[in-house]
Amino acid sequence: MEEILIFISPVFFHSILFLLLLFFPPKKINALYGYRSAYSMQNQENWDRINGIFNKLFLRISLASTIVYIVNYYYFGIHNISILINVVCFILTLIFTILFTEIKIKQL
Repeated sequence: MEEILIFISPVFFHSILFLLLLFFPPKKINALYGYRSAYSMQNQENWDRINGIFNKLFLRISLASTIVYIVNYYYFGIHNISILINVVCFILTLIFTILFTEIKIKQL
């Protein structure tokens, strides 16, 4: 039972972030959630534009990560290696989303 909870926890957190950004995107500049950087928090226009970019990228990359989670489960089942793959996939999703958001910001 403990292995199942450890296995699904990255998937669960990923799903929560996905749904939060999909249904409740950050509307106003805040310190709680959204893509917070010095540039994005300068004014409301930057905040809206950059969080829109971040949300779209996160949702796209999340869909690819979901495929990895499913393939991982069917290929490895619930073992230590599959738990590690899920955690690494979740971390890479966040890293790539931030990296691609920064690249897009530089292009503005």
